[in-house]
Amino acid sequence: MKVIKRILLVDDDVTYLYLTQRLLRKLWAVVEVQTAVNGEDALKLLKERTEIEQLPELII
Repeated sequence: MKVIKRILLVDDDVTYLYLTQRLLRKLWAVVEVQTAVNGEDALKLLKERTEIEQLPELII
């Protein structure tokens, strides 16, 4: 099983983002969890990450 090191969470509910981020870090020991509150922010983040070649391995 591959270890997931980078996750991007996208949701407009900040409580969901906070709780899911904490849960993922606790259960999976994920190195990096990034959040975006809407699709536009997620696309900007993905564009930035593409330029430095550090795309998330999982997007929720």
